Amino acid sequence: MKHSWKYEHAQRYFKHRAELYDVKYIPKGAEELSRILIQKAEIKEGDFVLDFATGTGFQAVQIAYAVGEKGRVLGLDISKEMLREAETKIKRLGLDSVVKLKKMKSDTIPLEEGSVDAIICGFAYHHFPDPYRVTAEMFRVLKPYKKAVVVDGCRPEHPFKKLIADLSVKISDRTWHIRFYTENEFREFFEKSGFKEVHSWCFYQTHCLLYPFIMIEGTKHHPSTQDA
Repeated sequence: MKHSWKYEHAQRYFKHRAELYDVKYIPKGAEELSRILIQKAEIKEGDFVLDFATGTGFQAVQIAYAVGEKGRVLGLDISKEMLREAETKIKRLGLDSVVKLKKMKSDTIPLEEGSVDAIICGFAYHHFPDPYRVTAEMFRVLKPYKKAVVVDGCRPEHPFKKLIADLSVKISDRTWHIRFYTENEFREFFEKSGFKEVHSWCFYQTHCLLYPFIMIEGTKHHPSTQDA
């Protein structure tokens, strides 16, 4: 099956990191970044929000607090081990009536067209076998005039910085299966999928100075105005 090797790599990658993921891989300042994502996505009380690649549920918990008891959060992820950690966390916090979890691959979102009020995807694009298809699926399931907001590592454009950043990924992962994208590539994923009002920002955080981060948002317009 096409891209099956990438799915298998992602599953192995997170299987061995799930138990200590919150301790070792969620950086300081993550809650502040989470609040910014929620603000950018214009999430409000009562919304139905998709947390794409939810991992251990860190972002899903923050979204649950934003949508309240009348809202819903669906957390999707490829790793059963990460979802197990997320389920434990969500139950411990008493949020299981708001947050639901589901295991799935990244290329097909199990939701109807135009069914969600917002989408957030954090630090996952570098694992996706087909980022164009993922972005198109996000666009499909969004309601008109709603937003998708993504944050991830951003591959530098400068040749020397790009080389150093790529080597750091090779050393940390020991494979070439992880692939980061430039700001221009991210904008292309969104614009070719039909998103309008696409905005992106690159920034550095003190714990990771080799790779800048990117935050990008796009709005789904009404079908009748998409090409206007």
